[in-house]
Amino acid sequence: MTLSDLVKHYTEHELPRVAYSTREAYESYIQNRILPEWGNHQLSAVKAVAVENWLASLPLANGSRAKIRNIMCGLFSHAMRWEFIASNPIKLVRQKTQRAKQPVVLTNEEIKKLLAELGEPARTAVFVALTTGLRVSELFGLKWEDINFGEHTITPVRGVVANHIGGLKTVASAAPVPASEKVTEVLAEWRKRTLFPAPSDWVFPSPKMGGMQPYWHTSILRKVVWPAAKRAGITKQIGWHTFRRSLATLLVGECAPVRLTQEMMRHANARITLELYAQSTMPAKQELQAKLISKWDLVSAAGFEPATHALKGHCSTT
Repeated sequence: MTLSDLVKHYTEHELPRVAYSTREAYESYIQNRILPEWGNHQLSAVKAVAVENWLASLPLANGSRAKIRNIMCGLFSHAMRWEFIASNPIKLVRQKTQRAKQPVVLTNEEIKKLLAELGEPARTAVFVALTTGLRVSELFGLKWEDINFGEHTITPVRGVVANHIGGLKTVASAAPVPASEKVTEVLAEWRKRTLFPAPSDWVFPSPKMGGMQPYWHTSILRKVVWPAAKRAGITKQIGWHTFRRSLATLLVGECAPVRLTQEMMRHANARITLELYAQSTMPAKQELQAKLISKWDLVSAAGFEPATHALKGHCSTT
């Protein structure tokens, strides 16, 4: 059996079980990266060190290499389950997952400037993304009936990926999302202005499609959000995921409990929240440092006596 044969079997028996967004990502990596290099190899000819060296040669971030490694590991685990092979060589492949650079997040000041430059419906969409942490597939999958204006909550029901309307990413994704009074107020104002305010209508419908489909989120990003960010003097490369990451970071900056931040982001565990999403900002670090020093009762730097003599019991400087 070649790897191409295995991919065909895996696609038929395993991929239908995963969420549409995950399936899209897997198929992209398989078709564009894995098959061109390994498709014609017999399964027994795929060796750990060779795969490890190949991954290192790819002009990709560590996270993307790790995803490819994990997909290949899944393929070979599938082969073991169906007794096509006796072992999984990819389990021995080492691949770093650390980012080479920190992901982009926005400060409070940048958020204010960006929102001031946006028109509707992009302004409401970005505002809701920033305040709720909804994934872009969930955000543009919202219908008015998913919003409880009385209880101030939003309950994601569906996700939209590549114009495909499907389910949510995880079980935790279906948890109600807080939409405080200000959030529901902004949504209510947009509902008054939209041409499609019925309960079953999309919150962010595409006017070109007569409201029958939601906006294509990449189009709003490219045509509206990026130009607005440029006018606001924001040079960071913004994506829809930037808003979700920014919320997690701002919550950490406000000293929100880890459990609360995790539930706000609807992550399966706190490790994802802290390691992959939330960043501590420099002002937050400086404030924490200052609070610590304030407890030491130091009057000033001048209060320290200069060390003009060697201390007994310590090494001489000569």
